[in-house]
Amino acid sequence: MVTFATERRDYTLHVGDAIRLDLTSGPSGDWISGVDDARVLAPASPASNGIYQAMTTGTTLLTAHVLYGCGNVTPLVPCKPERGLWYQTRVYVLP
Repeated sequence: MVTFATERRDYTLHVGDAIRLDLTSGPSGDWISGVDDARVLAPASPASNGIYQAMTTGTTLLTAHVLYGCGNVTPLVPCKPERGLWYQTRVYVLP
């Protein structure tokens, strides 16, 4: 499982493995996630449940973004509606 505490760490998977993006320990809000190469790591379902499956060998960046809105961030995070928070981690997929 990939959590907010593991940002910028590299993960190594094998083709067929799955990884789950769970950012509930960070700022709350509507996270939008994706990968820069869906041929390597693709969403496991269209339900936007944060599960991605390794499809082929390669490297991709798993990214998530949440907009800072005054009503949906934890009190420890400054309220800046014009900005957001980015989460990124690199995923290597081996045969």
